[in-house]
Amino acid sequence: MRHASTTPGSSDDERQLDDAGKAAVHSMGEALRRLAIPVSEVLTSPLIRTRQTAAALDVADIQIIDELTELAVGQQSPRERRAWLMARAAQPPPAGSNLLLVTHSTNLELAFGAAGRLFEGESLIIRPEGGKAVVVARLKTEDWPTIFSD
Repeated sequence: MRHASTTPGSSDDERQLDDAGKAAVHSMGEALRRLAIPVSEVLTSPLIRTRQTAAALDVADIQIIDELTELAVGQQSPRERRAWLMARAAQPPPAGSNLLLVTHSTNLELAFGAAGRLFEGESLIIRPEGGKAVVVARLKTEDWPTIFSD
């Protein structure tokens, strides 16, 4: 998942979710619970906007992972970052559960090409299959509450 919508004009390290982003992610978390989609783990970038996204979902404990932050000088090479993200997304979660990664568009596009060019708040639904991460669907944050609605 790419973090939800943010306040414009802030420095990249300090960008925070705007009111619409907070509301959309809160609704997404409610939809995950209503749909009984179990999430056992939430891994997030250390940047504020991704941590706020993960916290607003309120679906599992959050673990901050440096490999999910945006690439910058002195960090992993793009090739290493891509390999890490692809490998992590290809790992099956515990039986009967799901893993949620909250990161940035640069990482998602690096790992998943055009499918990873997500707008703020969009998610890729990925199925680990035969040691690979297979993209199944793409959902906007605001679409989650409408899934299977009456």
